[in-house]
Order: sequence, then C-alpha cells, then structure tokens
Amino acid sequence: MGGKISFFADDCKIMRVVNDDGDSKKLQNDLDKLYGWADDWDMSFNVAKCHVVHFGYGNGCAEYSVGGEVIGMLDSVKDLGITVCNDFKFSTHCSNMVKKANRMLGYIKSSISSRRKNVILPLYRSLVRPHLEYAVQFWSPHFRNDISCIEKVQRRATRMIEAMKGKTYEERLESLNMFSLEKRRRREDLIEAFKIIKGIDNVRKLWDVKTNDRTRGHELKLVKTRSRLLLRQSFFTLRTVNDWNSLDNEVSTIDSIGGFKRFIDTKGPLVNLV
Repeated sequence: MGGKISFFADDCKIMRVVNDDGDSKKLQNDLDKLYGWADDWDMSFNVAKCHVVHFGYGNGCAEYSVGGEVIGMLDSVKDLGITVCNDFKFSTHCSNMVKKANRMLGYIKSSISSRRKNVILPLYRSLVRPHLEYAVQFWSPHFRNDISCIEKVQRRATRMIEAMKGKTYEERLESLNMFSLEKRRRREDLIEAFKIIKGIDNVRKLWDVKTNDRTRGHELKLVKTRSRLLLRQSFFTLRTVNDWNSLDNEVSTIDSIGGFKRFIDTKGPLVNLV
C-alpha cells in the first residue's frame, strides 16, 4: 500500500498526495486493497460512516469508493476531538470549543453558590480550560477574532470571582497569578518544542538546527522555512521558531521540563506579556 495509513482505536485513515489522475487511481487502489484485506478477515466497512476530505487549492476532488459504494465528501471532519476543515482554518473548531467551555462555565455558575477564589479557580482549571487547550499545538488560532473569542471565556470566569469585581482583566490575571490564554498557548508551544528538540518526546525531526550561526543567542537556534501564506506561517513548526530562537544561551544547558518551565517564566520572551 503506497498511501500513508494510520489507526487509532476503531478509526482508520488513508492519506496520499494527489497531483494528477494517476495519483487518484493509486489512492483508489489503496482503498481496494484495504477492502480486500477486511473481506479476507470477515470484516466490513460502514461506508455511510466513511468520508473523504480534500485538502489544497486546485484539488480535483476525485470520487472514491469502498466495495463499490461511493464515499461521501465533506468540507470538514471531526478527528480525535478536533474539527479539521479542508482549508485548514480552525474557526469552526474554535467556535465549538468556546461553546463547550461556556456551557460548562454556565453549569458551574448555576450550580455553585460560592464565588470564592479557592472554589471557582479549581473548577475553571479542571472543567473549563481543558476544552480550550486540548491539542492546541495543532489548531492554535491565528485570526484575531478567534483569539478574542477564546479569551472571553477566561475573562468571564475571572469576573465570577467575588474579590475581582471592579478590576480590569489584566488586574484580575495579576491578582490570581494567571496568564492570558494567548500567552499560555505560546508557552505550551515552547515547552513542546523543548521536549521535541531535547528528545524527550519521541517525535520525528521537525526542524533543522542552524549551524555556524554567529549571531547572539544559544546553540540550538532553528531554521525557519519561508512561507508566503499566513495560514502556513501559523503552523506550530513555524510560529514557534521566533520565540525559541530569542531564548538566551542558558536553554542549551537545561535538560528537565521543570527547569525549562522555570527558565521561560523568568527569562523567556513571554515574561512581560500578561
């Protein structure tokens, strides 16, 4: 099978770069082989639950089938909890996550009478914020409207705390020793980059390290690929590079995740952000 295939629980995905009719036929051949394998093992596919999502500009949107039944096409699909659209914009996913988070925040507000910090904050952190940060390295928003929409959830949560009345959002964050969600996303990007670069996470190589770089800074500076598309520039592999490269040379000597977190919280590029 030439296409890339991946499994998770009872989900199966086949992916292939399609540039012409020949590539389309190869992908259809992959599907036929998969169907044949399932038939040999007395398994069956529910074609009604199978979907095709075409990505990329100028895509011919070829039609594919499994066992003679045509697979339906979708503009977006929910994959492992993330709504992925064929234009790789995540506004729909952001909207869905904000609705879930606000719904949970509403449950807390209506069912918990106390508005004390030691009651509201743990509930927010455990029941609301995870909706806004699950797998965020993949779908982190880059449109200002989406960023603002997500931040409003935390604004609303901090206003619920009785001692915060009359304070601005920035003052509330400072009093509660919290970061804005935007800063938390950039912080998590750096932490994930650290784990990948240091080999703590077993992930394939995502960046090339600069060699013979005589500029100031550390020895682990990354090469940033050029891209004219804003969408591409917002991908994890590109948006993280500037923050990572701005770290001072101490980062080269840090080996633990805890040590790196303390380092970026005191000396990193995000220190002066809310």
